[in-house]
Amino acid sequence: MDNMEEIDTAPVHAFSNLKRILSNAEVSKIELIEEIQVLTEKMKDPTEREKITEDDIKTVDQVLSYFLLRSNTDNISAHSGLTDCCRLLRNMCVQCTSTQDKLLPCIEKIKSVILSCTDLKRGIHKTESESSSVLFRCIVQFIGNSIVGHPKNQQYVWDNFQDELSDFLNYGDDKLTTYTCMVYHNCLRGLLDRKSVMDVEHCGKILCDVVQSTVDKESEYGLYVVEDCLEVDGTLAEADPVLSDHEMLFVLEILINELKKLPRNSDVSNSSTHPSLGNLKYLVTQVATHATAILNIVEQKIETNPHIIVKQIEILGLASSLHNLYGELQNEADLLTTCLYLLHSIHRLGKCGDNVFSSVEKVTEAQKVDVHHPAYGLKKDIIRLLANLVHEHKANQDKVREMDGLPLILDQTNIDARNPYISQWAILAIHNLCENNAENQKLLSDLKIQGVCNKSAVIEELGIEVQLKDGKVSVKPKPQDR
Repeated sequence: MDNMEEIDTAPVHAFSNLKRILSNAEVSKIELIEEIQVLTEKMKDPTEREKITEDDIKTVDQVLSYFLLRSNTDNISAHSGLTDCCRLLRNMCVQCTSTQDKLLPCIEKIKSVILSCTDLKRGIHKTESESSSVLFRCIVQFIGNSIVGHPKNQQYVWDNFQDELSDFLNYGDDKLTTYTCMVYHNCLRGLLDRKSVMDVEHCGKILCDVVQSTVDKESEYGLYVVEDCLEVDGTLAEADPVLSDHEMLFVLEILINELKKLPRNSDVSNSSTHPSLGNLKYLVTQVATHATAILNIVEQKIETNPHIIVKQIEILGLASSLHNLYGELQNEADLLTTCLYLLHSIHRLGKCGDNVFSSVEKVTEAQKVDVHHPAYGLKKDIIRLLANLVHEHKANQDKVREMDGLPLILDQTNIDARNPYISQWAILAIHNLCENNAENQKLLSDLKIQGVCNKSAVIEELGIEVQLKDGKVSVKPKPQDR
């Protein structure tokens, strides 16, 4: 009877076959690609990913080198092999920190893979280069998976892939754009959370690239990247000269939505993610410099886009209510005086015939109001901003009085279909102007009888009592109901 051969029951390591194929004098491309595809499927199993060793990473790195050498002589075959290899790398590091820790050599090699792809530098996506698009997508997916929750890899990609990621964004492939935005978001979020020093010029360029690539598309990660960039001081100043009006309005809308999502004063803190104070101060300079140009809209002679001015004022109105975060905005004297001058001028123009600044108090005329016109809601936003700027700020309260702002604001308490809720904001502004300010309280009490009679409902809502004395109005706190 023949002796039975002893069977080796030791488990075969996942990458053993790949190493054997590479060790042959003549490497079979077909066999190599088939084995890579087998491993790619196997790496979907988390337990298999945890077993990956540094030696396995070196083996995959050798495969990358093998196909890179053939990219000059057999470009189609090399692209196919590199694509499969990047799919494998992508699957190897999914939610696996131990593998991410070992991947830096392959990330470095990927940079060489990208440089070998002449299609990318052409900057134009064509249907005949679909194989290149697939390769680029797999490359970015691998980079994306390698940096999730991994500060060291994030920093390396941030420092070494600036040009390549920009090229991917501008290539013209929607999926590639989405994957690239995911990489940017993970890098930016990690750097911001670690409070790393950020290069403003770099972040400004990313902001421009992402906005220009996603402005007319529904890109969730594109929005995330814009929000991330707005947390870095100076990015708006960098991007503004580059972006078109349409693109800048897109950024301003994102900024508005970000501010609306923030909790109110009692809950918000500097530790929460929010647009930077520096970017808001840039908008202050823009408003102070350009806002009065909107007055020319009556004659349609305005050069600056009026929608941009209106959005900037709306943003500052929202931000100035968050005193814990943006209290410094109250110290921007030019902003206060610009708003008062603007409100005076708009009010005066509105009284001069029927125009876009005229109040619409009749319900029957409300349907005629163009809600898409830049003047719609402008007076309300200016008064909201003023109400926030004078809140518990004596110097600003006094400045408004000195510029005859109190009677002006009191005159905005009528219903106006062009400015929804303007009366409520005007009431709040008057309250904030008079709070702990004897001079402003006296000015209110010195108003002529006719002026107060027209505003009796407002005075009542302010919680004060009106009494006539020697032809003047005496104002004092309204007694509490017993």
